[in-house]
Amino acid sequence: MVGLLLIIVRDNVLYEGIISLKSEKGYYATPIGFTIRGNNIYIKVYHGSLTHSYLSTIRKTVLNITDNPYIYLYLAFKKEFNGLNKVSFIEVEDNAPVLEEAKAYAILYLRDIIPCLNYDTFIYNYNTFVTRNPDIEPLSRCNWLAIEALIYLTKLFKIRDSGVEVSNMKTYLNHVFRIMERLCNDPYHKELVNNLFKLYISISGNHNNNYLF
Repeated sequence: MVGLLLIIVRDNVLYEGIISLKSEKGYYATPIGFTIRGNNIYIKVYHGSLTHSYLSTIRKTVLNITDNPYIYLYLAFKKEFNGLNKVSFIEVEDNAPVLEEAKAYAILYLRDIIPCLNYDTFIYNYNTFVTRNPDIEPLSRCNWLAIEALIYLTKLFKIRDSGVEVSNMKTYLNHVFRIMERLCNDPYHKELVNNLFKLYISISGNHNNNYLF
């Protein structure tokens, strides 16, 4: 079943999604933060990343909406989890690969790139969001805490120094993991949190925390 996505999207709110595109090397997808202003979608991408390279040269991309935290995990750490081989794509039109698990998507067309010091802001036009799955599971704090942890883990992975910013990230991640330890007690989320925490230990080198996952 395909139809218009009847959701409220608010201007200038930072949302999370997955962008997917088709390059000369095949399909590519990665988690991304985005904001909506009118009929435009704004995406900030740091210089030097593969995502930045692709978005700078490929004018059509897909913004996928999913609340499955495993998709974010696999695609944020593609090398560690062989992530691109754990997801599937459907081309709804030429060079527009949609994640098979996406509950909704929008096809984006690059309008402009605004250069900044450490990142560029990509501005896209889009028409509407389209649903592919009418059965949307209610949001859970575990899922969104997992995605929040992933956002900070990817930042920590890129920085990897001992500055104040990294110290603050570690403090915040410790707080997130404590909440997840208390709330996420089902097998599905326990496995997810274990994977996240192992990544945190690997990236931060902090072996002093003992969470009972």
